Amino acid sequence: MREIGTDKYQLDVSRGVGKRTRMVFYGSRAEAEKAYTYLKRQCDQEDGREKKSYNNIGDLVDAYLEHEKLHKAQKTWEEKDRIIRGPIMSVFRKMHFDFVYTSTIEAYKKKRVNNIGKKHRAINLELIYFSGFWKWAYQNGYCQSMPIKMPKLPYRRKPPKVLTKSECMAIFHNAGPHRQAMFLCLYHAGLRANEVMTLKRYNVDFTGCSITVIGKGDKTRTVPMTRTLSETMKKHFSLMDDLISNPKTKVPWDETLAFPSLRTGKQLTDIRRPLWNAIEKAGISRKVTPHILRHSFATHMLESDADLRTIQELLGHEDIATTQIYTHVAINKKRTAIDLLE
Repeated sequence: MREIGTDKYQLDVSRGVGKRTRMVFYGSRAEAEKAYTYLKRQCDQEDGREKKSYNNIGDLVDAYLEHEKLHKAQKTWEEKDRIIRGPIMSVFRKMHFDFVYTSTIEAYKKKRVNNIGKKHRAINLELIYFSGFWKWAYQNGYCQSMPIKMPKLPYRRKPPKVLTKSECMAIFHNAGPHRQAMFLCLYHAGLRANEVMTLKRYNVDFTGCSITVIGKGDKTRTVPMTRTLSETMKKHFSLMDDLISNPKTKVPWDETLAFPSLRTGKQLTDIRRPLWNAIEKAGISRKVTPHILRHSFATHMLESDADLRTIQELLGHEDIATTQIYTHVAINKKRTAIDLLE
């Protein structure tokens, strides 16, 4: 590779005695180096020296998503499948990872902003999934360059909505014994809704007073139980044992689940409706989701001066920056308290 002008390079690939492939490339030096890698690999294939078949990005989609299906939660995989087969493939299908530049990524971001408006968070997620796809291709020998840095679009996440402690307790007091245990797992242990629905009985340890949680990406974390949660879980399991052993009950129970559906005996698919019923009885008019109970858990922990790193581990956040969104909520609460001095 030889520089012959400003952002202009001559690429030469020797292919034996008296045989050479030459091209002129316009762009930065880094882009020229990637172009040279691309050209050399094509020449090696034509000369029979490259054993692995050369694939465009679109040729690798099925294999990558099949791999991800084995290693990701169903909901995460479905979202990744939708994004990669949708907006990502609409632009990158006929390209090769070794020929994707920073300018290519910037053009993609500009196009997506024009298409979907100012939804920067959605575009940033697309870039994260594309980078993961690229990393997989590199690790499996489908390209020779690692993923390039993809600067994210500016996005300021809104502080999460939370409930007061009295509102949380009002919800529990207006729920049945089975639902009380379920809602306490969200608030006293900070579990996600899906983690509650898939929780196994054998992962609740009353001796150690803790719950082993299988979170996103099958990552495991241990969350201590409060005395209230432990006692409520014991009562819930006792009632469940009575239901399962009752000869009049014809429901085919999945006895491994901590919270099987009381109607089907199988895994729950949604816990919003029983939560809404408890909210209505509690006289709470604003909209509440299961995740708001998890947000309330983190915020109330922070307001009680719990360490941010500890809260990160309890919530199962991979990046502490995700946990830091709760500092804004806690600061707002403290500011309101300080304003009372006026």
